Amino acid sequence: MNFAIIGSNVKNSLSPKLHNWIYRKLEFNHSYKYLDVSEYSISHIIDLLRNGELDGINITSPLKKSFLEFVDKMNETAKSTRSINCINLHDNNLIGNNTDLYGFQMMVKQNNINFENRNILVVGAGGAANSICKYLADNSIYFSILNRTHANAHSLIN
Repeated sequence: MNFAIIGSNVKNSLSPKLHNWIYRKLEFNHSYKYLDVSEYSISHIIDLLRNGELDGINITSPLKKSFLEFVDKMNETAKSTRSINCINLHDNNLIGNNTDLYGFQMMVKQNNINFENRNILVVGAGGAANSICKYLADNSIYFSILNRTHANAHSLIN
């Protein structure tokens, strides 16, 4: 199976090194590579998925919203956060998933993080911010958002 991480400046990501090391140790015939959007268009990446050259992709900032219009279906978290960080082809449908919310929930749970009587500030409105804000809002935890641009912060709030 062939996988890739998609984003800007993805050559800084440790994901391919980590995944390829695991594949070798488990003797899987898989690969995980970098695809920088400065070299590959989103439509080209979608074509790689549809024609089977890639079995799945992991999407990093700032592209988590860029792929929304290209998928056929989304999991519930991706729908509610309007953010996708993984895509795979299943039954000829491109499925957009968001695993950021689950990851944040598990981090909070495993580390017994208590948000009571805390001042929570979410810095930035991109990347995993949608999922973190959803978690906080769904759990009635008051928080503030600080972002460079008012428009992006307002978009996140909506």
